[in-house]
Amino acid sequence: MSDCAKFACGDTATHDGVSEDHDILTCTAAGQDCFSCNDPSPDAHGEEKCSSVACQEPLNELLEVPPSHDKVATDADDEALEHYCSQKLVMNVSSQDLNSVPDSIFDVADSIEELDMAYNSLVNIPESLCQSLINVTRLSIAGNELTELPCTISYLSQLVDLNVSSNKLTSFPSNIVLLIKLRTFNFSANEVTRLPAESGRLTSLNTVVGYENQLQCLPDTFGLLRRLSTLELNDNRLTCLPRNFGFLSSLKILNLSVNKLSSLPDSFSSLKSVEILDLTDNILSSLPSRFRSCRQLRQLFIGKNCLYVLPDWFRDMTELEELVLSGNQLVESPFPENFGDISVKLKTFEIAGNYISHLPESLGRLSCLQRIHMGSLIDELERREWQNGNWIWKLPLNFGSLRALQHANLNENQICELPSDFGCLTLLEWLDLGILCFILFISVFLIDPSPICHLPLLITASVLLRQFQVFNIR
Repeated sequence: MSDCAKFACGDTATHDGVSEDHDILTCTAAGQDCFSCNDPSPDAHGEEKCSSVACQEPLNELLEVPPSHDKVATDADDEALEHYCSQKLVMNVSSQDLNSVPDSIFDVADSIEELDMAYNSLVNIPESLCQSLINVTRLSIAGNELTELPCTISYLSQLVDLNVSSNKLTSFPSNIVLLIKLRTFNFSANEVTRLPAESGRLTSLNTVVGYENQLQCLPDTFGLLRRLSTLELNDNRLTCLPRNFGFLSSLKILNLSVNKLSSLPDSFSSLKSVEILDLTDNILSSLPSRFRSCRQLRQLFIGKNCLYVLPDWFRDMTELEELVLSGNQLVESPFPENFGDISVKLKTFEIAGNYISHLPESLGRLSCLQRIHMGSLIDELERREWQNGNWIWKLPLNFGSLRALQHANLNENQICELPSDFGCLTLLEWLDLGILCFILFISVFLIDPSPICHLPLLITASVLLRQFQVFNIR
């Protein structure tokens, strides 16, 4: 009988400390229980099977071990049991307040396919464990107290998914780049300051999640990750991107928000598959003049930067659904006149806190638009004497054609007249006009004094209006 079979059926020569750790161990073999013995009664020699009586009950309960049947063991039974236990295991010892790796994991390490040791108090991962986990494909050690990974991490040659998030890591062993099958790497919420210079050798990577670290730059080889489709490095300290960043030809989701980027490399314009781009809260003063992904973009977030103008590819974003440009320095009329005829799928349009004075008439043809915010970024109770919205004095004449509009923030502008078809916005639920006007039942009253000089009676047709905010902050 093999060691695995002996371990499963409670051979008297057990590993030291096994019974102590069984009650915290969850073990599954290809969707079935790896442990099949459930009879704690003494065998012919007076010794207990599987483990001591004291720990057998919780172990059986945790593993849902089926009851044993009294029958004479045969060679066929032994062979079947050996094959049964040679299957790959899924082991879960997460959230057990462990400060060291249980011995029971070592006992079956070479059969483990998925191992979850997340949210414990582990301070280190033994090098010998990595040397034994030769078949593991998924490993999670998130939420521990790790300050470093063992150099033997490279022994995990079958590893596909590695989660080391929420630890205290500052760097990674250089030989981690030997994990050539790695597809998902999550190291978020650590203190990582740099990635290995040869990170580009991890050519199977599909997803990298590394937000909330202290990265200041990326290695020059990063652009070699041609299969990378998701990259989340928000909330770091990145000041620049590698020159070959645009070689990430499979990139679809890119989040670089809350960094210190002042410019983007020339190759950035070559990214051809990006659907979601978040550059919020950097110090960008301009965007690339060309962007191959412009017709694939569905969500574009570039708020809280220093943009003065918008590039020409803003007239080609045919798939765009969300656009956030709030908190920049956009002036006058930054949008192309055909903007509303091209981005016909747009649902969210936020340009608050700029210096925009004119909107294209085509904006009124955005039939899918549900939310527009072109007012102040500051809460009404915190506003002071200065303007923090825009300088828009007139809405497009066909603004009332935005029949899907539900949320409109128009405060802190210079609007003195609303379009005559404004009352056709029958789905409108939230409207903020600042100091302009207010509604009481079906009557229309003007605030005196008020910059508004005309309020159409059709506005009373907005029967679904839920919140109409008016603030006179004199």
